[in-house]
Amino acid sequence: MESINRKDLIDRWAQDYSLAKGNFRVESFLDPRGLQHAADALTRDDRTVLTGVHGGLAYLNESQTPVVSSKQLTAYCDNPQRIAREIGLYPVEKSKSNVVLIVPKDPELLQKTRYSERAGGWVAPLGQVLVDLKTFPGREADLANQIIDSLSELGSDSEYGWTMWSEKKEAKTK
Repeated sequence: MESINRKDLIDRWAQDYSLAKGNFRVESFLDPRGLQHAADALTRDDRTVLTGVHGGLAYLNESQTPVVSSKQLTAYCDNPQRIAREIGLYPVEKSKSNVVLIVPKDPELLQKTRYSERAGGWVAPLGQVLVDLKTFPGREADLANQIIDSLSELGSDSEYGWTMWSEKKEAKTK
């Protein structure tokens, strides 16, 4: 194999991926103080790894505005109930949530991350953020496509290009 069409690879992965089946637990919460409070609390916690719109911010060029605004904060963590208690989240049904906490099947997902000033915290690896965005409801797939287009323009040798997806991951230190 000489080359990989990464966009097609992400699209194919998204066809097979299910957030609920691909992870141990997916729990929905409400932060009554609002999304910004949840974002501030979760991004200060090194036990959480952002995905979705908040995670996607890390992979956009600084000059770009995301095509989707965030209505929900989604993060991977090892213990959603503990984190929810600590920051004052209430369990609710998915349709009423503004915070979703996910326990991944692969604990490596919590380790193979990078810190992003723009996102304000640790973010999941690029491939995971893209497939999550592609499979979330609403217009999140539009942000995945914006990120893919942005990274494609930067080229494979760029620090923020597609190489970051493979060998240039930074290990999260705790």
